[in-house]
Amino acid sequence: MVTEEELDEIVTSSIGLRWAVAGPFRSFHLGGGPGGLPAFLEHLGPALEAQWCDLGTPKLGEKTVQLLSEQARFGATIQEMQTARDAAQIKIMRALEE
Repeated sequence: MVTEEELDEIVTSSIGLRWAVAGPFRSFHLGGGPGGLPAFLEHLGPALEAQWCDLGTPKLGEKTVQLLSEQARFGATIQEMQTARDAAQIKIMRALEE
């Protein structure tokens, strides 16, 4: 079990830093590696979908995957986005140290 304080620390020192420079879908797109969002959804989509039980009956069906994948156009290559994200994260971490 994790306390609220521990969870806040975990989030702000990990995913929170990433989301400060790349929101959830850009992060998912980058998390898919060279395959981008489609690869992320192929590998982790079923686990995400399994967590949706409390949301009703959403499905990560073909239409949804297609829509999300089509929207995963961020105007740069995966490598360019990773480089920019990592540089921005380092700046944030340095700023937080001050």
